[in-house]
Amino acid sequence: MKNLLIKQMQFEHWANTELLKTLKQANPLNERALLLFSHINSANAIWLNRLNEVPVSSTLFQNRSLLECEQLLYANIENWTNYLEKVNEIELERVLEFDFPIDGSKRSLPKKEAIFHITNHSSYHRGQIISLIKSNVEILPMLGYVFFASKIIEK
Repeated sequence: MKNLLIKQMQFEHWANTELLKTLKQANPLNERALLLFSHINSANAIWLNRLNEVPVSSTLFQNRSLLECEQLLYANIENWTNYLEKVNEIELERVLEFDFPIDGSKRSLPKKEAIFHITNHSSYHRGQIISLIKSNVEILPMLGYVFFASKIIEK
């Protein structure tokens, strides 16, 4: 399971980095798209804090510049890589309890499933961002998992 989760987070980092490259080319940069990109990065940091049982101190929606988003993205990549290198299978099975910020409910979820949630959550918002910027960039990135994981077979 750990190897699959590592691959999922490698995809997450790849897709967010590709999206960052595209956002840098957007002219003009859609403010809602930037807020959603900031949200993706905030959520990734918040979930990692939860997994590490560190109190969550940031909010899900923060206005950031693209540079600030980039800095948080690269910090997230480093922090997630460190976490996944150190975590063991038993810890990934452990149930995480947390307060859900949308409705204030108390929830629980195995840590491994929280990691799957992160990649699904980001994919959802990356799709929203692409919709918002499609008229402001020349080439839209292909951010699906298949573009990350598969190899082109030459004929």
